[in-house]
Amino acid sequence: MLPEKQHVGSLPKQESEHVSSRSDGTKEGRHKAAIPNEGGVVLSSARAIRSGADGEVEAEVGSDNFISSLPESWGKARVVHWRDLIPFYRALRQMHGEIEFLKRTTDDFYLRIEKARGDVREALEVKAKEEEILNRLEEVDRSMEANYVRSREACEEAISAVHTSLWSAIEPLSEFTTTALPGRLEKMEEERLDFLRERKRQQLLVEKLQKQVVSLENSLQTSQRDFKKETDKLKHELRRYQSKVEHLTQQMV
Repeated sequence: MLPEKQHVGSLPKQESEHVSSRSDGTKEGRHKAAIPNEGGVVLSSARAIRSGADGEVEAEVGSDNFISSLPESWGKARVVHWRDLIPFYRALRQMHGEIEFLKRTTDDFYLRIEKARGDVREALEVKAKEEEILNRLEEVDRSMEANYVRSREACEEAISAVHTSLWSAIEPLSEFTTTALPGRLEKMEEERLDFLRERKRQQLLVEKLQKQVVSLENSLQTSQRDFKKETDKLKHELRRYQSKVEHLTQQMV
């Protein structure tokens, strides 16, 4: 905290130096006084010139202070030793440290603000990209839905055409199955029965023929045996006749 400003009152006579008169009516002297200015109380050891015309103190800058002009109504300044200003100097140093801390804090705060702005810009860019992607997805969805509707309509038309074609092909068959097919089936059944009867008759005939063949084979075998016997008998008779002829031939010679 800043120390309170020193109120400037009248200086005791022993604390002020002699003020000499000048030819122009001004008074010149040296004062050790704390004269308030815009920055607070400062230590003054420079020469102050008091003007007799307007009643104000004219000041000049010394080596270690700044003396501001004071009105005459302030009177003489009280002497303030420089050691009395040490707390003020410490307070100023503390304030300077606090100001530096506030400055660093402010810089850090501004850096965070800039980072937050960057994050916000990045988030806005990401959001814009997400919105763009969502818009594209919506467009793709609408396009796919339109394609699905067109494909479904085309499939329905194709199915309807196939159904009509099949019905036009099935309708004569339906009439055939309801009217002509039963008679045709009955006729086919009769033909099948006739075929079975004919096959049965042919089987009986084949069996009869097989029996006749067997009988003929037996007769043929019997005839072959009889023929062999007769042949053997005739051969025997022929040999006997030949022998007789030979005997007769020899007798005739």
